[in-house]
Order: sequence, then structure tokens, then C-alpha cells
Amino acid sequence: MATATDASVTVIVPTFEQPILLARALTSLRDQTNASVHVLVVNNGGDPAPVDQVVRVITSSSSSLANAITVRHLSDRTARGALLRDAFSDVATPYVAILDESQTWQPTCAAMVVRYLKDNTTASAVCVGYAIAQEKMIEERVWPRLNKATQISDGDVSLTSLLSGIDLPEHSFVYRRDAITNAGGVNSSLEYVAMWDLNVRIASDGSIGVIPTPLATLHVLERTTDDDNEHRSNVEAERHHLVTLWLNEVLPGGANKGQCALDALAHRNRETELEQLRTENAALRKEIASFHGLSSRALRAALQPTKLLRAVQRRTKK
Repeated sequence: MATATDASVTVIVPTFEQPILLARALTSLRDQTNASVHVLVVNNGGDPAPVDQVVRVITSSSSSLANAITVRHLSDRTARGALLRDAFSDVATPYVAILDESQTWQPTCAAMVVRYLKDNTTASAVCVGYAIAQEKMIEERVWPRLNKATQISDGDVSLTSLLSGIDLPEHSFVYRRDAITNAGGVNSSLEYVAMWDLNVRIASDGSIGVIPTPLATLHVLERTTDDDNEHRSNVEAERHHLVTLWLNEVLPGGANKGQCALDALAHRNRETELEQLRTENAALRKEIASFHGLSSRALRAALQPTKLLRAVQRRTKK
């Protein structure tokens, strides 16, 4: 680890009254093999005491962490876009990333993304593969349910894919600080899609590289169906509002930004529907084949009643 003045990458960790998850996220940063990471913990209006306690425990576990973590306590809960905009504006390192309290990095993540950005000077950011870990909180302990790794490709972070609203976790991106500044920073009015908006703007003017290896994990706590539906509804409402505003914007190539987003989303929906139809068709074919097989056997047995009778007698003797 390193201080904010000599680190290569700053990792912003927003948190709100989840000390157990915060401890896990910070532990994953403490264990990075790259010794040039600075951590900025932003307590978004929660009780300061648990956050300070977690940070004390983490920093005391390694002498190199003594000056590597900065904590900022916000007096009131702030919109995510505003929180990230302020945090990014204070970053002094050449690279910056976001790691929510519900996310972790593999030990080699920081080293690999910094190496990639140093070697690929034209890339404005890099996106890594990730895993999704389904979990349940029971009596202040986290229990795993399901873990699925996801590799990504260049096509997943193209401008077209991003415009379509492809869902990529925030912690899978690491940015050049200058690329964020050049893109105009984070939109402080957004709560749910602030980073999606930023990624689209960055991809409009530059390129986002890919490291397909799963180097990050998104830990998803089990929620009620109502909570999930409400969250999805809020995301889609804000995304729709943003796309409506984009109808008045032009991409560098001259295309209408909002219309491109609508077209890309329609294409992705069609591809999803086609894939569902292919899956359903394959299942139907399997059922039909199974039905025909049973029908053929039944027909043969009906035409040879002596065989059928012998088979029944054998089974009754067992």
C-alpha cells in the first residue's frame, strides 16, 4: 500500500452502515499484491463509529496500511452521482476505481489493471472479468449461496453494448483519472446509472480495454422480490430519463446519441428473445423426440402382445 501522493491507483469505497461488508471489501484491498494502492472510504451519512472501527482494525493488521486509507464522513446521505463526483475530484493518482462495500477484488487485480493501463496508453479505462456471489445475511454473518464467474469480451464494453444498457458491475472498471475529467466527470444528479452514463461518455471519445480474467467479485445479498422489483424499476426509470435527454445530443461521429441507445437496446432485446426461443425450441424438440420414442415402443408392444405379457410376468415375479 502507499500514501495518496505516491500511489498508482485510488480505490473509492462508498459505504452505508454495513461494517461487516466494508471489512471484507477493505481486506481484499489490503491483500493486493500491488503496493501502490490508496483507499478513500466515503461514509455516506451513516454512523461514523463502526466505519472508523473497521478502518482501525484493517490498518492495524499491516504497518504498510498506516497512511494508505483516508476516511471521509458525510453528514447527510448524498445522491450517488454527487458522492462519486466529489470523490473523483479529489483523486491525485493517475488511475481510479470504485469498490462498493458489497464488492471485492482478487489479490492480483490492482497489479494487473495498472500494468494494462501502463502498457496500453490509448485505453481510457479497463474492464475486468468478474464473479457474482449470491449470499444471505444470517445473524450478522454472510453465508454463500451460489458463485458464478463471468468472463467478458471486447464487445461487452463497446460503445454499442454500453448504450444498450448492458449490466456491468462498477467495480470491474478502472479508469485513467484524466479520462474522467475529459469526459466531464460524474453527473451529480444521477442516483442509479451515474457510472453507466460516465462509461458511455468515456467510450464515445476513447476506448475501454478488457482483461477477461475474473478479477473482481460482486457479492449480492438475498433480497425480497419487492425490493428487487423496486430497484429495477428505479434503474429503468432513470435510464429512460437519461436516454430521453440524449435525444438532443450528437455522438462524435454525428449520430443521435439517444436514438443509438434506443436502437442498441432494441437489438439486445431481440437477441435475448431469440436466445430464449432457441432454448425453448431445443427443449421442445427433446420432448417431441422423447414422446416419439415412447410412442414407438408402445406401438411395438401392442403389435406383439406375447412379448408384452412375458415382460409383465417377469416384473411381477420380482
